[in-house]
Amino acid sequence: MRKHANRTYLFAPGNHERRVEKALALGSDVVILDLEDAVAVSEKEK
Repeated sequence: MRKHANRTYLFAPGNHERRVEKALALGSDVVILDLEDAVAVSEKEK
């Protein structure tokens, strides 16, 4: 079990593979893939 507080939370749009890969590579303690608010309406059907 981890015993330190999460220092950084990074929100990234989950519909672009390149952005997801970059978010995961940045070293944040937590990466949250936003599948609703950060995705354009025209992209939500994909």
